[in-house]
Amino acid sequence: MRLPEAVLTAINNAPEHDAETLRANSYGKTWTYNGYSSNWAKLKKKLEADQ
Repeated sequence: MRLPEAVLTAINNAPEHDAETLRANSYGKTWTYNGYSSNWAKLKKKLEADQ
């Protein structure tokens, strides 16, 4: 199984980081709970609207 091209592009363009997580933000730092939750809520709302 291959990841979608958009996911591969995002992974390849992600900044170098040493965060011990798979969810590093665009600054290469670990997401805070509030930052991750807020961004996830926005994405979820958009995906639901696109259905």
